[in-house]
Amino acid sequence: MSEQKSPIQLLLPRQYVEQARQAVRHAERRIYIISRCFARGSATDGLIDDIIDASRRGIDVHVAADLLTFICDRTCTLPSSLAGAGMRQTDQLRSELEQAGAEFYWLGAKKIPYLLGRTHSKWTVVDDDVYAFGGVNLNQSGTTERTDYIFHMHDRQIADNLVSEQHLVESIELGKGHAVDREIDTQFGTMLLDGGKINRSIIYKHAVRLAKKAESVLLVSQYCPAGELARILKKKPATSIYFNPKGSAKDPVNNIMIGTRSTVKSLTTSYQRPRYLHAKFMIGTMPDGTKLAITGSHNFSTLGVRAGTREIALETSDPSIIDQLERFFARYVS
Repeated sequence: MSEQKSPIQLLLPRQYVEQARQAVRHAERRIYIISRCFARGSATDGLIDDIIDASRRGIDVHVAADLLTFICDRTCTLPSSLAGAGMRQTDQLRSELEQAGAEFYWLGAKKIPYLLGRTHSKWTVVDDDVYAFGGVNLNQSGTTERTDYIFHMHDRQIADNLVSEQHLVESIELGKGHAVDREIDTQFGTMLLDGGKINRSIIYKHAVRLAKKAESVLLVSQYCPAGELARILKKKPATSIYFNPKGSAKDPVNNIMIGTRSTVKSLTTSYQRPRYLHAKFMIGTMPDGTKLAITGSHNFSTLGVRAGTREIALETSDPSIIDQLERFFARYVS
């Protein structure tokens, strides 16, 4: 008897792009995308062309990307990116989409200083197909150079809620709405949405609560955990933490951030692989042996909390999801 396939599937970045392309080509009603980085490259050109074609044939297409897209796939600093060819080339994509009839939003363009009010969420909704609860950005490095994943599910409730959230994000960018944190029950667990409030994160709050209750914790992140979460983890002997060591990133500023965070928090990483780690999840094993996980875009760092960063995550006890995370960890992280 064959094993029944789970209704939610972990996808590697290239799998995500290919499955999303198939979904976009057959879209009948809507395509909604939010990504920290959204840019053309050899790995994303086909998907972007398919999105433009879908808009031309009348599909409701909304794309929103953080302004810091301009420094994705680049080693230059933000000021030089915003003033140079990088911005002109990336902004051309906005024109392509709008000329095809799509709506496009640069998120955080009015934020000063630029680290405040960023959007770090990532999702793609095509009709009722959803790609979310992972860290993959839709740009060249995000889809080809990083250890990462995203989950795919066919779920109208989650799709409708994310479309509603994206409409709210668009309204806020136009000065017509206010940030709202949301916890939404789904068939897979609780969807957590950080709306972008300064010094507020329900995802971080749930991570702290998970760590307090758990007997042992496995944490995987781009960055060293910080704040109350780091203090809890340091006191737990059965804790395994994996994040990028200093020198892992191509961006020199990012390398300074990685090194400074781990030094200040006095936490050491067990990650030794050469590929840049961009996956973000926690798995806590409770005293009774049950497991609870948080998976999504949040790095479990307080920097984004203080800056009011938009994030998305799923808190789940679903054995299928946790099994897929553990298998991802064993194959690509440990």
